Amino acid sequence: MAGGGRKEICSMLYMPMLSAIQCNLVIKKKYHQLVDQGNPKKMAIIACTRKLVTLLNSMLKDVSSPSTEHFKVEISGLVS
Repeated sequence: MAGGGRKEICSMLYMPMLSAIQCNLVIKKKYHQLVDQGNPKKMAIIACTRKLVTLLNSMLKDVSSPSTEHFKVEISGLVS
């Protein structure tokens, strides 16, 4: 793994990402795309974790962001 980044966040999201790969269509598609390209599975999981963090950051910045359509969760309570 590269020296930069948010190690604590990636560590906390690793196991939930395994579940998201099975349940979330956007993350699942990205994971299989990376694996089909020949990337190691662990690297694909970390890449999906980064994608999730990026999507969540954009959702928090702008609740009406198009990326919010990818997730079927209620986020109105997260942003005041």
